[in-house]
Amino acid sequence: MSIKIAVANVKGGVGKSTIATNFASISAMKGKKTILIDTDTQGSSMAYREARSDAAAQFQAVAIHTPTVHKDIDAFNAEHVFIDVGGRDTKVFRSAILASDMVLIPLTPSQFDIWSSEDTFTIIEEIKIGHEDLTSTLMLNMVISGTNLSDEVHQILNDFYDKYKYHLFKNHLFHRVGFKESISQGLSVVEIKGDKFKKASDEILTLYEEVMSYATENK
Repeated sequence: MSIKIAVANVKGGVGKSTIATNFASISAMKGKKTILIDTDTQGSSMAYREARSDAAAQFQAVAIHTPTVHKDIDAFNAEHVFIDVGGRDTKVFRSAILASDMVLIPLTPSQFDIWSSEDTFTIIEEIKIGHEDLTSTLMLNMVISGTNLSDEVHQILNDFYDKYKYHLFKNHLFHRVGFKESISQGLSVVEIKGDKFKKASDEILTLYEEVMSYATENK
């Protein structure tokens, strides 16, 4: 059974490539036939794959910058597919969403960033017309360690839930130096030893397991 997850948000700087590349690496480490699709013209995921050592667990990576992702995706015949979706509402963005079983929306939990992300929810709702099996999910990404969500942020999230009926994951990521340093090596934080990477590794693994379990149950 193939699981196809798009990591998407029209808001930039929320960690889409960080999540997509780490998830692809973890899946490969677990022995899953994995493909990473980069639809972003910045090419962050492709650069990550290029930097990846031959000694690391391998996965296939391709760049698709045409609105054909939903037509091409089944030809790859992978168990796990992760799509790093570019941060603008384009035909390619919508094609990537349409290709997916589930959309994971990373979100920095500040009022302005949440408001800036609402276009993503609106686009997904439009695509869902005629494709009701598409699941939209939300994670709070790159939270500053030690901070709590404000009452205003909780209220916005509640309002969004009432309107869009997303699934909110319990686990989320924190700002960690380890993510930036591992990505430059083409490796996930899980693949590098050292105290600097331990917390990031634990967080991404826990999130990965929660996301993949939910995706499998709702396939």
